[in-house]
Amino acid sequence: MDLKCFIAILIGKLVFFINKLFGRSGTALPGLVAQTIDKNILFKLSSALEGKTIIITGTNGKTTISHLLTHILTQSGNKVLHNTAGSNLERGIISLYLNNFSFISKKRYDLKVLEIDEAALNSLANKLKPDVIIFSSLFRDQLDRYGEVNTVRDKWQRTINQLPDNVTLILNADDPGIASLGVKTNKKTIHFGICKKPAQNSEPFSPLDFNRCPLCNHPLNFKYHTLSHFGDYSCRHCSFKRPVPQVCFELTGNKTIINADKKRSVLNTNLQGIYNLYNITAVLTIALYLKKDLKQAIENIRNFKPAFGRQEKLQFKNKILTILLVKNPTGFSEVIRTYLTQGKKKDVVILLNDKIADGTDVSWIWDVNFSPFTKSVNKIILGGTRRYDMALRLIYEGIDRNSLVFIEKADEILNQIDAFDSKDLYIFTTYTALLTLEKLFVKNNLKKKWED
Repeated sequence: MDLKCFIAILIGKLVFFINKLFGRSGTALPGLVAQTIDKNILFKLSSALEGKTIIITGTNGKTTISHLLTHILTQSGNKVLHNTAGSNLERGIISLYLNNFSFISKKRYDLKVLEIDEAALNSLANKLKPDVIIFSSLFRDQLDRYGEVNTVRDKWQRTINQLPDNVTLILNADDPGIASLGVKTNKKTIHFGICKKPAQNSEPFSPLDFNRCPLCNHPLNFKYHTLSHFGDYSCRHCSFKRPVPQVCFELTGNKTIINADKKRSVLNTNLQGIYNLYNITAVLTIALYLKKDLKQAIENIRNFKPAFGRQEKLQFKNKILTILLVKNPTGFSEVIRTYLTQGKKKDVVILLNDKIADGTDVSWIWDVNFSPFTKSVNKIILGGTRRYDMALRLIYEGIDRNSLVFIEKADEILNQIDAFDSKDLYIFTTYTALLTLEKLFVKNNLKKKWED
């Protein structure tokens, strides 16, 4: 270890100590300080911490996949290093490694499970030395930061091509933007997706972000859709088509069947929505790659508790609050389809912010399918820095403006919720508002602090 690296680690650990002394979580600051001293600190720490490295990236599903995978691996006795708090940029990963580095003895983990921001992947992939990269999905998200989906896909392709040949890619077969990453590469690829056309196929509920071939830009032909542009597709102009998934899920009546390794297993899970079936199938694909007992992995999914904001349920007095992170048109539309298209009318909370981590351009809300709101929602609490933009969007959808309740500060949420008659409430929130909610819930003893 060179002197610069030694000083960077020492100062970074000192920042951790000071943060804890003052009761701060410090998921990014220690890494930022250490990186300022030694810009190559992440590459050096990656070598110092032994263990197979698994990267999870994509627009949606990263946190659920990484948490569920960590849950399954630890249940099977593996020692896993995971960025639990979701700090998925370079400084956050450096902080994670700093906190787990020892000058005295070389720490070894069986596996390092890292959720990585989809834009940050391009600069981090070589530094992290991955054995496996899972690409979950590709949707339009924070266009002011990421750009259009084809731009994101093309950058990923260049990054993949620069990685060593022994890196394995686990790809969503049903997402043409993801599946196409495996066409022009000599890396080993494993695919996951749906087994066959669902019995109740319908027109896409959420917007299609890929309707043209990612390889030749000609129109794609779809036999069916599952969500957004996920489905069975082919290009009539070139040879690109949906690959056959090695691990897949099948919707049979009220059951979900997992097909993997020539075996069929019934899936029992508390995670709702077809998008979570994709997340679960991605995790089981990794488990198959790692030669884990799939029957036991499927059994361990049963008792998995979601990460904060990903269908997490909290009790507040006599009410159950379901927390749902929303950050792009497809994600928001799909949680609406999952929770608001059946059953009795519900009361909801929507918190819309426009900070850097949310994306400063909130025009994406006009692409969300809010149609169920007109029939399925009673009262709507609106908060966040762009609450009036959301109000305008809902009014244009046909929502009665008298059903809208505005709050100026997060502290008002619980009082408003308490005044509602509904026993079940659904909170749709963007990322920075979710962090504010966490502080509020911790302060009111509704949950413990979410941290690494």
